[in-house]
Amino acid sequence: MFDPVTIDLISAAPPLSSLDLEELPRRFTNAFAEIVAARVRLRGAADAEGRSEILVELLDQMRRLAAAQELLVATAPERADRVAAAFVAGTAHQLCLMAEVVSEERASYIDAIRAAPEICSTLLFLIADSQSDAAEMAKRLVSKADDMSAESQLIKAIGDLAAGRLGTIVEQADEPKYARPADRSGPGLAVDALLRRLHKGVIQLAREVLSRPVYDPKMGEHSPAQKIFSEVIGLCIAPIDSVFDANGPSAVSIFPGPLHVGKLLLAASGNLAAAGLCRVLAPSGIDENQWWHVIRRAAGKRPYLWRNHREALEKGFLL
Repeated sequence: MFDPVTIDLISAAPPLSSLDLEELPRRFTNAFAEIVAARVRLRGAADAEGRSEILVELLDQMRRLAAAQELLVATAPERADRVAAAFVAGTAHQLCLMAEVVSEERASYIDAIRAAPEICSTLLFLIADSQSDAAEMAKRLVSKADDMSAESQLIKAIGDLAAGRLGTIVEQADEPKYARPADRSGPGLAVDALLRRLHKGVIQLAREVLSRPVYDPKMGEHSPAQKIFSEVIGLCIAPIDSVFDANGPSAVSIFPGPLHVGKLLLAASGNLAAAGLCRVLAPSGIDENQWWHVIRRAAGKRPYLWRNHREALEKGFLL
């Protein structure tokens, strides 16, 4: 199921107790086979009826693996092994989603406390530098076509980002119009504002991926999109005073759903712009302006360079 490069990537994931990383590729392959067999047997049956004990145990293992590796990525988006951890978590999520046998598609969601696993998996594959898997997972992101809520527009933008439809994001982003949130309580309005801000961050990230490379030391270490995601992360957590004694534990108010999505977007943005086709410099002897127009036009359809493409460029393919 996996090529040697991907097997090496999986083996580089953060170690966990009782997790054999060398055995993990085979476990993923066996899980895939078991799930496909179960879907054939249970086609047309209810979601949880008739599952074998082996499949139930397998899915429990995959969910725990996804949660653990995803948490490592979200809590430390700059960790050295985040690519491997994200790929393992994304693959585990993907296997669990494959096991769902449902009669109706459910809408994807980001609410105050959680985000749908297909959204997390899509972003994890982007973090893992696996754009093809991210694009495939993005097909599972479902929202109502006429829903103009901040939640729906953010989910759609994440799907477009993963599928490489960056022009769609940018074209519709001049003045985004959002429907009034259904929940108009204080927390409901706060979540809506956080999701709007994350949507603006995705729009900015799409612009950065499609932009001509500019090397300006005054820009600092973080891009405008990363600053937006970091801002949202900060806004999602606020201390609550006068709950415990001065020397006791601290209490905080937190919005876990937007916080988690913000952290995954921050981790994804770290490499996504660098993986953009628009970052390829003109070969020696080629007019830079002419090269830019060719590259920018091509990026409208395929904006990302895969890992093997970048390796070829680093080895002087265009020199």
